[in-house]
Amino acid sequence: MLEKRKILIVGGGIGGLASAIALRRQGMDAEVYEQANELREIGAGLSVWPNATWVLEKFALLPRAIERGSRLQRVRLQTSQGKMLAATTAVAGRRTPSLGMHRVELLALLNEALPSSSIYLGMRFRTLEESREKISALFDNGHRAEGDALIGADGLYSRVRETILGAAAPTYRGYQAWRGVSNFPLPENLRATTCETWGAGSRFGFGPIGASRSFWYATKNAPEGTLGDPVNWKAEVARVFRGWPAPISEIVEATPDSSVLKHEIFDRPPRRQLGQGRATLLGDAGNPTTPNLGQGACLALEDAYVLAECLSNSGDMPEALREYETRRYARRRFITYESRRIGWLGQRESAPGVALRNLLVAMTSGIAANLQHRRYYAFLE
Repeated sequence: MLEKRKILIVGGGIGGLASAIALRRQGMDAEVYEQANELREIGAGLSVWPNATWVLEKFALLPRAIERGSRLQRVRLQTSQGKMLAATTAVAGRRTPSLGMHRVELLALLNEALPSSSIYLGMRFRTLEESREKISALFDNGHRAEGDALIGADGLYSRVRETILGAAAPTYRGYQAWRGVSNFPLPENLRATTCETWGAGSRFGFGPIGASRSFWYATKNAPEGTLGDPVNWKAEVARVFRGWPAPISEIVEATPDSSVLKHEIFDRPPRRQLGQGRATLLGDAGNPTTPNLGQGACLALEDAYVLAECLSNSGDMPEALREYETRRYARRRFITYESRRIGWLGQRESAPGVALRNLLVAMTSGIAANLQHRRYYAFLE
């Protein structure tokens, strides 16, 4: 009888847990090693687009995701004066829905699908060692885990990535982002809508994550290294977006001060090969994107599905990992560059640049917007 393959996953975020689910569904033993002492996600919302809900359906988790999220039927783009620029549907012919969810809810959903014995907490990755037949992960607390492959799913500043590919900083894209979860219930006409408003060098977006809450995000051009004091972050948002179309100010006002997050926006140039030997990378550890398409968590779910499929179809582990990297490259490259382009457009700051951008976006809305969204959502259907 063949020994069951064991896959080591470093990182207990959405990508790491999704990988463990996908691998276990293919008959493999997957162990997740998370450096924190508890599984946690940053307390903000996210959009789970049809490409990701398709994966959740394959994991038999979609009904529970629908229960915990809010259906998104429409996507709306407008100017800071309230003029409509573009509108499309959030499902665009897809079989599975789009959802607005709290990140914590999605992480909990994935966690519940795994046995607690498969998740190890307080495990800060230090390095790896590889032999011809096995690979080992070594942790700062002295623990050593051995398996047939190692997956780095430990985020933008991945220690696994640094070990495999060497140290290299991600690229700052010239703007910062705030995020928050508001206790403001969206009006009836917006409860199935994700809406983004564009100004000069700044944007504000929001969507539902339940009947009585909404998630939001906002951006502003700024030099790197100027995040400022967290105690001022909510006041900054309120000041920057004062006078923008309702219900933006109401959403910010109903957000607890302590829950407002702020971070700088980075990505990396896409790489065709993400690993070597029995190790590879997944999610933001591999090919991270800017958040402009809301596809970060969605791509991690896609990665998990494809990784498990490749490993189940090949007896040669390094060969299967290289196949996974090859299959994911074109898709992630497209989303990375498209997301970067949307961010570049959205962050135009000069008056002529803003006017030209708004004109071009308005001229290419409608059918073009629907077709473009289908490309964003396209995966394995």
